[in-house]
Formats: sequence, C-alpha cells, structure tokens
Amino acid sequence: MQGNFTFYILIALVVGYLAYYFIWRQKEAKKLQEWLDQHPNAVKVYTKGKISLIGSGTLTIIDVDGEQPKQFTEGLKGGFYVLPGTHVVYSQYQKQRASLVYKSVTTTYDATKQEIEVEAGKTYLYSFDEKEAEYKFEEIDDHQA
Repeated sequence: MQGNFTFYILIALVVGYLAYYFIWRQKEAKKLQEWLDQHPNAVKVYTKGKISLIGSGTLTIIDVDGEQPKQFTEGLKGGFYVLPGTHVVYSQYQKQRASLVYKSVTTTYDATKQEIEVEAGKTYLYSFDEKEAEYKFEEIDDHQA
C-alpha cells in the first residue's frame, strides 16, 4: 500500500511540475510577443552550439546589455532578439566529449563580453569556434538560419 501511495505522489508532482512549466512558458511567450509588437524592428540573432556523436557544445547567453536576453526557439534552433544598434553580449561556451578514462570530459571557456552591431531587417548568427577558441558573429541569410 505504501508503494502505491508513493507512486501517486510522484505522479502528482510530475503533473504539477509540467502544468507549472507550460503555464510559465505561455506567460513568457506572451511577454515576448508583447515586446515584439512594441518593437517591430527587432533583429533575430541565432545562436549555434554543437552536437555530434563524440561530443557537444553549449553556448549560453548570460545577458545582453546587462539584461536577461529576449530568447526564442524555432524547432531545434534558438537565439535572441535585440533592437538595431550596438549591444554587449555576455556569454559562455562549454563543450563535452566522450573519454576512454572518464565518462566525459567537460571544458568550460570563461564567460566574456562581446560587442555586436545589428541592423534592422537582417539576420545574424552568434557562435563559438572551438578551433580558434573565439566567438563569431556574422550576418546570415534567412534560409541559412
């Protein structure tokens, strides 16, 4: 009897968490849409991590101009919005790869601030080049996103 009770409590917690998550996501999406309605010239900046069979890389946008970024997702792609002009992006990159000795090896690059400049009507890509160990920012075509 005790096992069934614990199971039902666990299910209730999971359902409660999922309900909270979906309500939170809807509120965040509504706030973002309101911001976009007020700023129709907002510019999309896609971010790019890395996924492969032997490892992955995660690009985290900590803040933009000292504020929480206006983030978006489109399927498996994501990024953030900014208004036209010059902005400071504070970001960090972390890569993980499989290892023979350990389960995985994680390398974290220091969080740094990068200055970017965007123009209305254009689309951009913000990424991290592991070989050069530096952030890249470039204009892209909409179909490249």
